[in-house]
Amino acid sequence: MRRKAAGAARDDLGAKGFINRLSIGHRLTLCLVGIFVLLLAVNGILLWQFHSAQVRADRRLTGVSRELIAVLKLQSSLQSFNDRLDKVAQSQDAVLLRQESGSLRDMILDSVQDTRNAISHLPPEVRPYSTFVPTIEAIESTLPSQLESLNSLAASGDWSAVRLRLANEKQPLDAEISMLVKSITKELNDELGRTVTNIARLEHQMVIVLPLTALGTLFIASLLGLIITRSITTPLRRLMEGSSALSRGEFDHLVAVSGDDELARLGQVFNDTAGKLQSLYDTLQESNAKLEEAQRIAHVGYWEWNPITNGVTWSDETYRIYGLRPQEYPMDLATVREKIHPEDWEVVFRALEEALRGGARYTAESRVFRPTGEVRIVHSQGDVKRDTSGRPIQMFGTVQDITDRKRAEKALQQSEFYLAEGQRLAHMGSWAYNPAGVFDYWSPELFPIYGLDPRKGAPTLAEYLATVHPKDRDFMADTIKRMQAKHDGCDVKKRIVRPDGEQRYIRCVGIPVVEGEVLKGFLGTAMDITEQELLTQELERRQAHLTEAQKLTHTGSWVWRVPDRDAVHLSEEWYRIYGFDPADGAPVWEKRLERVHPEDRLKWKGTIERAIVGKVDYELEFRIVNPNGKVKWIHTVGHPVLSDAGDLEQFVGSSTDITERKSAEQEREKLRQLEADLAHINRVTMLGELASSLAHEINQPIAATITSANACLRWLAHDPPDLERARAATIRIEKDGNRAAEIIQRLRAFYKTGAPPQRESVDINEVVDEMLVLLGNEATRHAISMRTELAPQLPRIMADRVQLQQVLMNLMLNGIEAIDDGAGELTIRSQRTDDGLLLVSVSDTGVGLPSEEVDQIFSAFYTTKPQGTGMGLAISRSIIEAHGGRLWVTANAERGATFHFTMPAEAQQ
Repeated sequence: MRRKAAGAARDDLGAKGFINRLSIGHRLTLCLVGIFVLLLAVNGILLWQFHSAQVRADRRLTGVSRELIAVLKLQSSLQSFNDRLDKVAQSQDAVLLRQESGSLRDMILDSVQDTRNAISHLPPEVRPYSTFVPTIEAIESTLPSQLESLNSLAASGDWSAVRLRLANEKQPLDAEISMLVKSITKELNDELGRTVTNIARLEHQMVIVLPLTALGTLFIASLLGLIITRSITTPLRRLMEGSSALSRGEFDHLVAVSGDDELARLGQVFNDTAGKLQSLYDTLQESNAKLEEAQRIAHVGYWEWNPITNGVTWSDETYRIYGLRPQEYPMDLATVREKIHPEDWEVVFRALEEALRGGARYTAESRVFRPTGEVRIVHSQGDVKRDTSGRPIQMFGTVQDITDRKRAEKALQQSEFYLAEGQRLAHMGSWAYNPAGVFDYWSPELFPIYGLDPRKGAPTLAEYLATVHPKDRDFMADTIKRMQAKHDGCDVKKRIVRPDGEQRYIRCVGIPVVEGEVLKGFLGTAMDITEQELLTQELERRQAHLTEAQKLTHTGSWVWRVPDRDAVHLSEEWYRIYGFDPADGAPVWEKRLERVHPEDRLKWKGTIERAIVGKVDYELEFRIVNPNGKVKWIHTVGHPVLSDAGDLEQFVGSSTDITERKSAEQEREKLRQLEADLAHINRVTMLGELASSLAHEINQPIAATITSANACLRWLAHDPPDLERARAATIRIEKDGNRAAEIIQRLRAFYKTGAPPQRESVDINEVVDEMLVLLGNEATRHAISMRTELAPQLPRIMADRVQLQQVLMNLMLNGIEAIDDGAGELTIRSQRTDDGLLLVSVSDTGVGLPSEEVDQIFSAFYTTKPQGTGMGLAISRSIIEAHGGRLWVTANAERGATFHFTMPAEAQQ
């Protein structure tokens, strides 16, 4: 509004023409035309100078203002750019970062171009600040590369590096822009001061010149001069008052303007200038507010220190950094010292002293206490202002709260430590490889893995390939060439040979780093997997052994889930046994059930269902029918697998093909029956051979019984009957009858066939005695004497008495028959060996056995007797071995042979 009023006044002044402009001169014409012309000339010159000064000042102020506004706009754009990049970095979205970086780059470049255009249109009197153009050129040249670098780091997933790069690049640029704003603001203030000074100087000139002019004309027109002087000094006084108010910063003070003379126009000019200064002051205040807000956002405060008075001035943000309300109370150096951690004050004090002495620029980090007790970390830096003599008169600088940054640095260091420690524990390291064939990075953990010296730095490609096992070297070289040619990654396993000769297995994983179509290099890791590889090889060997063992034993392993009965694992041997094709996958429950023999299917299902209900093991033998019709016998064992809660989840077990065993058992049963039949035949044969002896043996108790019966009858026929003698005869009858019955019973048991073996506790000496009684007549008939050498108190054995009798009878009859010339001797011995076995020997003095026949006499159907069957010794050996013993023959020193057999003290059941 004030600019419009001033412009209207100037237009009105021009419209009134020459007469209105000479209103003061018209009044002076009453005094003296010449003096009036002189006064008009002097006043015109003064007005022209004042107007020129005002125009120059206006141009300079306008140019500096434009420069300041351009810098502030650039600063605002940079702040917006950094804020948006920070938000994108926090999201950790590499795609979003690349999308946003293009628009942000264009935004900054447009802002830089606008700033450049604004600077290019500055008035000739205004030269841009010296660092202004280099700053925007630096922003314009480095911004694209910085964004590409951030995109590369984001693409690699290193968001910590992205945020650190943002912080490192933002701080110096913010500081430079802030310093530029401060410098231009200072230039603007200086220009304002110069403008006020020039106006005041011109005013003083007018005050001096005009009175002198008035004195020259005093004598001509004193009264008119007095009136004219008053008409001039009154506006001038108002201008002086306005100038004083302007010097005090009261830019809203206006000079009262009346009339259309020169002083009125000067008042209008003054008012216009004051209005522009007020607008400029408002802009400056707004800039200061934005600067204060920027300080608050960046946690950067401003401070000043007077070394002479120790007075300290803080900006609002500095108060906030120290935990105080802005401008809460005045500051001095002693108060500041109280807020700094005692351990850090010495460092701060030395840095201040060094800067005051003219040394290095002041910079220090320290911990500060807030009133709440919270400790923050601040970074302070500053410069020293000196007087003409070099004495420091002021120190000023900035302070920044770097607590969060320090914590982030500490967290980063800790993260790097954890990463390094994790790599060390996992025997894993990282590397970076560029397209030129050079390792840019080789982490510390890789040196011990490859057995390299860390003092020599990362290896060359040739040194790296030299560590690879010769058999894997060409493969790795080809892999590296393929990666460079096709921009591919890799995930390979190789062997290396350390300098000490130790061989290790290494897994190497690499990914390409590509920007656009340009390959920047490769990043990757290398991990020592020797233990895992050896374990894998061992597991593979064990799996192969297990598979081979299952194949040899015809045993397949399996695991099936209880809820759906689906198989979780079926071994190769299981598929072979059941006749399924592994290529068709695991058969379902119904398919497996179909393989079970229909006659065994119900038993198979019932066993499994009981195991599921009871959560117990199960064992079962059943038959299966393969698709080709072949029937197999299967022995299966299952074990339940329970969850932590005790719920039944699975059954794990094995299935063994026992078809051959079943067939063998059937054959063994047939053989056992055959052996029993042969043994019966052998016993019948021996009984036939012993018929006369057995008849005599039976006739003896029968004849004695008849004799005793006749005697009993005679004693009873006496008168009176001799009862005592009759009783004695009856007792003899009973004894002889029992004896005959026992002989017949033994013969029946010996002769009986088909009865299963009955093992009982047997005294071997008693069996020998029984055979001596049974074969006594046979030996007498052949004129052979039998004697025994039986060890007393031998332990009893578990054996079948009849089978032992058969063995002893066979051996004793063979011995009797071997003594063909009569007058021989048969000796039966029993004893206990040193290893706890019972040894029984049957020795004869017969013709003996030829050495070439010793190994054949125990073979079936081999005999040396004309009437023999050749089965006696074979059956005897089978009986002894079935009892866990051994039967063999040795030649005697003089003549004859001795048959030996051993029996364990506790024979097999």
